[in-house]
Amino acid sequence: MGETKVDVLIVGGGLAGCVTANRLLGKNPGCKVAVVEALDRIGGKMLTNDQCDLGAQWLGTCQPYIMRLVHELKLSLIEQENIEAGPVPAPDPKDRASLPSIFSRSRPASQSQPTLAGLLSMNGRLHKSTGSGPFSLPGGLPLRVLLDLGVSVVRLQISAAWHRLRTRYPYTPDVQVAQRWDAQTVEHWIQENVWTCMGREMMRLAVRMLFGAEATELSFLYLMLYVKAANGFYNLLSSACDGAQGLRVVGGAQQICERLADSVCDRSNGSLYLGCRVTSMVVATEAVFVTAHSPTGRALRFRARHVVMAMAPNLVERIKVVPPWPIHHIELQRKMLNGVYTKWCVVYAEPFWRFLGFNGEVLNIDKSGTDWAAVFDVSDSNKNALAVFYVGNGAKVLSCLSKSEQQTRVVQTLCTLFGKMAANPERVVAKAWFQDEHFQGGPVNYAPCGLLTTAGHILQTSYPRVHFASTDRSPTWIGYMEGAVHSGILTSNYVSAALAFEDPKRISPVSVPVMPLAPLNPPRKRWGLCIGVLTAGILYGTYTMNLWTPASIRHFALQKWHAALQRLAGIP
Repeated sequence: MGETKVDVLIVGGGLAGCVTANRLLGKNPGCKVAVVEALDRIGGKMLTNDQCDLGAQWLGTCQPYIMRLVHELKLSLIEQENIEAGPVPAPDPKDRASLPSIFSRSRPASQSQPTLAGLLSMNGRLHKSTGSGPFSLPGGLPLRVLLDLGVSVVRLQISAAWHRLRTRYPYTPDVQVAQRWDAQTVEHWIQENVWTCMGREMMRLAVRMLFGAEATELSFLYLMLYVKAANGFYNLLSSACDGAQGLRVVGGAQQICERLADSVCDRSNGSLYLGCRVTSMVVATEAVFVTAHSPTGRALRFRARHVVMAMAPNLVERIKVVPPWPIHHIELQRKMLNGVYTKWCVVYAEPFWRFLGFNGEVLNIDKSGTDWAAVFDVSDSNKNALAVFYVGNGAKVLSCLSKSEQQTRVVQTLCTLFGKMAANPERVVAKAWFQDEHFQGGPVNYAPCGLLTTAGHILQTSYPRVHFASTDRSPTWIGYMEGAVHSGILTSNYVSAALAFEDPKRISPVSVPVMPLAPLNPPRKRWGLCIGVLTAGILYGTYTMNLWTPASIRHFALQKWHAALQRLAGIP
């Protein structure tokens, strides 16, 4: 069978691959682009099944690239904390001043809506709370735990700023600092820096939700990079409209990839191959020869000037490459791990939890870590639904049951939280990402101890004719849709420049963007909040110790406070 000649072949039809293809076709009209996807659908980890998002779902106004993309595709958004207000058109991120006002206008001003309460499950006991997010639960967590968490997060962010942490290798100017962070697990940092037992469990829950892994499995340096890429821990966990869990796409996030794929197919020089799995790749001086196989076994051969691998690092190893990858590249592919994630979407006829005064958000602090992790209200104008997350060890334990037993346990969990009205759902859909051979887990690849300081530079490596794009390689918002879009933009810029250099007559250099797009709505700095929480923690700790703590414990605790302040100030 003959070869299909293209300028750029993109392996992977996820968000990063679709963005790369669209930008290459839009900026370089003479460029011929083909996208090859192993699945029979487009979207990657963005999966919408029966109007329920089972994969990537949330975004926020602090993420300018995905906000711009949603606006260009003319999709509607719904605010997570104000679901009853209904959907609003995606705002133009170029108009920074209009972003908060658009969502404030979506709230009915004439009606005084009561504040709905969240729930916090602590070792089987339920506590009401006001607000949302794991650090906004004054009704469920004692004040000392909130202050402990606040001080710990502030210390983490001050430490990153003090050592000038960046998301690009070698991460810190002082290599020894990065090596020390990479040598310890997140659990080690939690034991040393979070002093209350409940605070430690909250931090472990946050790690499970972010990575689908336990704190004992994750490098502390990778957590620091993750937080740095999101401009702070608050952005990662907030469900306000300017946080990472603030907004959702009405009708499902997979629409983003579907509309981008339609745009590729609408162009005469763009093509899309679904159900074709790439098995081998030969990299030559003048071109790259790629072989893919369809579900029927038919072989497809491509000759491309450049290839973009739009997939997670650990999935690249499946493709046989000649000549083989460098040793550090192989090490990264084999050691980067995927989290264990299962997401259930339970749809009901009515949002009965709101009638009971609850907003549908429940966090589970379970010391064993083998049960469900969180519940969120994911309703929109098309459905009333609750999303139940099983992550880490909890997902592993649940996978030992049969499908019917798993569904029964999920529904029983909701009955325990919200009563008997949760016993009769209209439908239940689920996705166990770690059981899918095409992904092997989710939501993101994570690095164990010792990997980033030895092979982390591979995440930013691009070869003369082979390039990489995925949310795992993004300098901003690693693991989120924003990171995938940003990575696709950077990769398309690089490939466009390479094509223009090779053939300036065919592809005009004028159309090549020299620099990546700058964020239009950068996240706000919250130094005032950080300093305020730190000061309040110190004052509250001193006050409580003078009241009811024995003298010996008070002396030990004061030593701890002084040592912590010295470390924050950089005093040896």
